[in-house]
Amino acid sequence: MFEKTRVRFFCGHLLISLIVAMCILGWVFFIWYPYPLAKAVDVTHIFLMLIIIDIILGPLIGYAIYKKGKKTLKMDLCIIVVVQIIALIYGIYNLEKGRPVWIVYTGNNFDLVRKNELVYKDRESIEEKYKRVGWFKPQFVAAEYSRDDKKKYVEMFQEMNSGATRAQMPHYYKNIGTAASEIKYRARSLQDLYKYNNKDLVDMSLDENKKATAWLPLITYGLNMVVLLDKKTGAIINIVDLRPEK
Repeated sequence: MFEKTRVRFFCGHLLISLIVAMCILGWVFFIWYPYPLAKAVDVTHIFLMLIIIDIILGPLIGYAIYKKGKKTLKMDLCIIVVVQIIALIYGIYNLEKGRPVWIVYTGNNFDLVRKNELVYKDRESIEEKYKRVGWFKPQFVAAEYSRDDKKKYVEMFQEMNSGATRAQMPHYYKNIGTAASEIKYRARSLQDLYKYNNKDLVDMSLDENKKATAWLPLITYGLNMVVLLDKKTGAIINIVDLRPEK
């Protein structure tokens, strides 16, 4: 009878843990790190480590200490659950802090910028919509220097001395539409993708994104990707799991 209760507790604990894990998985891989960005920044192994340590070990430890007649059983189980929740919150916190929030056009390519990489200088000059990051998928923006040559020189000098790139500084951010003309000019031929990737992979990506007629690199802190574009309009079509270089 006791063994049935023990197994029932373990199954219930494991089921709840798995439901929580599936909810977190959906949010992390469809909202914070949508494909192929999860691969680009290699977040999968971090998430799996979180699941194994927190979601799987918690119920196993609970099953191991669930002993008949143990006076501190309820207290022990409560401690396990509390520790499990704290570990889960800590893991989610780190995933949230390191998530990509902006995909920034900077001239010859796009840069993927994480939340913990943002440098907020001169907040008064930042457009209101760029002062805070959203809770959902990363957004495309353009980072532009001033069109005044003197101001541009000062901005470039400040960037070199700050240790941060223009892509990490929201006071440079503008609507991605303002860079459409430059994107059209800088966009590369789709044929170049065949130089760096398997032909079948390129064909598959282009078949899934039929409006794409050009591309630019997406520079990340892990595996670089490709941003497919409409050459005529400068519009962004999609991010695909292809290499922009060898």
